[in-house]
Amino acid sequence: MGFRLNTVEDITEAGEMHGMLQDVACGCWFTKNGKSLPKLVRAMDSCGCIHTMQVLEVLSSEDKRYSGIDTVEHICKVAVSENQHRFVKLIFSIEGRTWKMVFL
Repeated sequence: MGFRLNTVEDITEAGEMHGMLQDVACGCWFTKNGKSLPKLVRAMDSCGCIHTMQVLEVLSSEDKRYSGIDTVEHICKVAVSENQHRFVKLIFSIEGRTWKMVFL
């Protein structure tokens, strides 16, 4: 006879985050189901200037766990300037409610 006290979690460990992680502020919407949809990102450069980037498109979203911390990882296309676009990875830490960004 056996029983289980805990549920088996479906999210596997993704290891450590890679790349130059930058702390950012992110304006996002949360759906009624709790999914996050980034809309704009504000980041500070090395000179202390704050840059605002509009999220043009969210290409993918995936739940991940880095070093035991649950996160949601968004791959997005952002407008860096009026005619320049870049792809970024936005990482939302569910526990800490913080955002990090990596340019791809």
